Amino acid sequence: MATKKKITDDWQQLFPELKKTKLLEMDNRLGPLITGIYLKVVRNTYYTPVAYVHNLCGEYSSITTSLECTSETIALEKHEERYMFSAERLKNKLLIPLKGDVPLDKIVDGYKLFLSNPKRKSFEEYKDIALVCGWYGEKKILDDILEYIWNNVQKDKNHPFFRNKDRGVEGWFVKNREESSDCERLHEICEKEIQKHKVGKLPYRNII
Repeated sequence: MATKKKITDDWQQLFPELKKTKLLEMDNRLGPLITGIYLKVVRNTYYTPVAYVHNLCGEYSSITTSLECTSETIALEKHEERYMFSAERLKNKLLIPLKGDVPLDKIVDGYKLFLSNPKRKSFEEYKDIALVCGWYGEKKILDDILEYIWNNVQKDKNHPFFRNKDRGVEGWFVKNREESSDCERLHEICEKEIQKHKVGKLPYRNII
């Protein structure tokens, strides 16, 4: 049966653009985002590879996992037989590439694809996509994203997520617009979060 170290090493070899940060985890940075894979082991019997994104423009006490996508669950005793196939499946499902510089519009498309899924349970990605565009610093791009967000959240304005916000969906949107419009502040937050989470030495990629 494969050990956790063996599983981690094998996956890292298939994704050399990622740096192993701890057992079962490997990451890099893309602009203000951490992008990576963690291998979720359950009951020391099987594991599921999960690709994820964390936004450093938000202030969090720990690394969060957004835009998650998974590949097949693998029994530990089947690791050698299945992990390469599982890795290829994961690569084909990624919402944001894990390798190379990435155009902003491709990142935006990844967020939009995630948000288009009616089964998703989170609205935070609307805020994340605005913060990334705000960090990038081109007003026209941010204005277009804010219009997209406003148009899309209208159908969910009665959702408990918005009902519990000050002034509902309108108040949430105004706050989101204000935060995403301060590019300098977003860069400051990002730098502080890099220090807080000790991710300054991760391989870095550019948003182009």
